[in-house]
Amino acid sequence: MTAPAAEPPFALEFDASEDSVRGALGAVRRHLSERGYDAECCSTVEVVLAEALNNIVEHAYAGTGTGEVRLEMLRTGTGLRFVLCDKGAPLPGLTLPPRRLPRRDVSRANLPEGGFGWFLIHTLTTALDYSRAQHENRLSFEIETNFGPSA
Repeated sequence: MTAPAAEPPFALEFDASEDSVRGALGAVRRHLSERGYDAECCSTVEVVLAEALNNIVEHAYAGTGTGEVRLEMLRTGTGLRFVLCDKGAPLPGLTLPPRRLPRRDVSRANLPEGGFGWFLIHTLTTALDYSRAQHENRLSFEIETNFGPSA
């Protein structure tokens, strides 16, 4: 009996814009759905990718009006591995933001508009890593799937 053939990586390159991010999210969701991943898996992937990709657009390429993003997805033994690369500004301190919720002990009018994204990314992923080399940011992470197609 031979092992099943490895699934080739899924890769996209697109402009760092809100419209392109929406298109990329749709393409990833379609790819996963066509391969039998359930709605829960697709939703988790979409939330994490939306947060990470929107951070790239809003912060790494802030004010530049241009830039590209490369997304790679590979099936692993326990789930899906993602790598996002861009040539925008590095993360402050060249390190991942901590897994921390913004302050919520303030009045409703003073609740923060953002700050929940990195908490979600940390919570929904494993093997989260950031590096910067040769003017390129590289964010990698895994999303465990005990649902979806079997190996």
